[in-house]
Order: sequence, then C-alpha cells, then structure tokens
Amino acid sequence: MRNLLYCFRALAGLVLALTASVADVAADEQDSPPLIGVGSTHLRETVRDLGFTADQVVTLVPPVQCPGHFDVSPAEISRLAACRILLVHPWQHQLANLKRAIDAAGVRETITVDVSGNWMVPDVLAAGVEQAAAVLAERLGSGEPLRERARERAEMIRRIGAWFRERIRSYGMEDVPVLCQAMQEPCARWAGLRVTTVFDRGEAMGADAPFRLIQAGRSGGVKVVVDNLQSGDDRIGARLAGDLSIPRVVWSNFPGAFPGIDRWEDTVAENLRRLAEALGHRGADFTGYREGTGSCDPPQQRP
Repeated sequence: MRNLLYCFRALAGLVLALTASVADVAADEQDSPPLIGVGSTHLRETVRDLGFTADQVVTLVPPVQCPGHFDVSPAEISRLAACRILLVHPWQHQLANLKRAIDAAGVRETITVDVSGNWMVPDVLAAGVEQAAAVLAERLGSGEPLRERARERAEMIRRIGAWFRERIRSYGMEDVPVLCQAMQEPCARWAGLRVTTVFDRGEAMGADAPFRLIQAGRSGGVKVVVDNLQSGDDRIGARLAGDLSIPRVVWSNFPGAFPGIDRWEDTVAENLRRLAEALGHRGADFTGYREGTGSCDPPQQRP
C-alpha cells in the first residue's frame, strides 16, 4: 500500500510538472514577437511599414526572381515553418512551387491579402497596405495601432505617387509611345506612357511574334522598349530594341531587386530614372519625393 501511495504521488508530481512546462511554452510563444511569413518583398515592406521589425519577417520569394520560377532552400523552409502566419497575394495560389514550399513547411495559417493588380502602382499598393493591416489586426490584435499606421502609410504612398506623376510631366515623358513587357504594362500606363503593344516571355510567344512586334513598334513610332527584370530572359526585349534601333530599359516589379534599393518608392524612382535617361534626360533625378512627403523609412517599434 505504501508503494502504491508513493507511485500515485510520483505520477501527480509528473503531471503537474508537464502542465507547468506546457504552460511555460505557451506563455513564451504568446510573449515572443510573432514571426510573419510573406510571399513577396511588397508584402515584406508592407509588414515592416505596419511596425514589424526586419527580424520578424520571413520573405519567401527573392525579389530578383520570377515568382513562378524559384526554388526554396531547406533553410528557408525551416524559417517558414516557424512563422505564425504567411501572407500571400491572390495570384500566388496558382503557383505550384509556392504550394510545395507551404506544404513542406507545414505553415499554420496562410492568409490572402486580397488586393489584385500590380503593387508597384500607388493606388494598388495603398489598398494592399490597408488590407494587410486589417487581416493582421484580426489575427494578432493591436487593431487600431495597425490600422492607424496603415492609414498613414497609404496616404504617404498616394502623395508620393502624385509627386512622381508631376515629375514625369516635368520631364515631358507623358504619352511617350513604348513597347512594353506584359508584366510592366500596368506601371507604364500609370506613368502616363502610351503602350502601343506588349510582349510576353520568350517561351510564351510564337515564332512569328517578334516580327509582328517589330512591325507594330515601327508603325506606332515607339521610342523605348520597357522590359521586366523578373522575367529572367532579356533576349526578346534586347532583340526588339536592337531591330528598332531604340533604347531598352529594364524595370523591376518588386522592391529590393536593384542593389541597395529596398523600398517601393526608391524602386519606382529608379525605374523612372532609367526611362528618363533613355529618353535623353541625363542626370534625371526622381528622389526629391522625400523632401515633399516626409520620411519613408519603416517604423522600428513592434505593434
């Protein structure tokens, strides 16, 4: 009987110890800053603008690569597995490589920031910031601080976008006819360029497509070929520019793709500078938005 009583006491002690251990783990997870996975550098910058620090954000897709043609390393899978939430764009659901990464990491919750369109366009990005804040507030709390930061950032994005458009007009670049890679068409139209025709990735084009594009470019009087960095194949754009004897500029669809340029506004400024230079505006500068719109650096505090 004494041995039986001893066993019961030992078992009770073990249960209490395990309960305390589980509680400590749960408390540590609750107290530790949330780790947020994101499907692009647009979402990375958005989350940082909402107050999350760089060490809280895991970016799945490198900004230089095409989102549909990237491979995730085991180390990145491990980091993604630690994320409480993964934010993705609507178009990322159709990507088989993304699904494989999510399945391999066992991501706890994948949330779509349901804003379609090209996030390099100011109004689209501003809507994305506000939507991201809404879904994070619902999952993580701190609702009003997140929404207030989103409102401030969205307003700043729209002000910066208006500044860019005015600067484009000052260089006389509105209505310039261009031959444009399909992924850059929304940005080119936002900038006020006249997109005469668009071209796709090389593997998606027929054998006679370059000839037809060159004919369309000549008849449309295009001045520049606007290519897309993330397409990964510069042969089509370079051939079109060469045959038409016009400059070719390469734009990025994601922040962080140009060396030393991480922010959306700095990426837009670099895209526009490249275009202005190609049109003969040597020394063109699109960085003055900082003076007229205030600081654009993300906040450092956690929500």
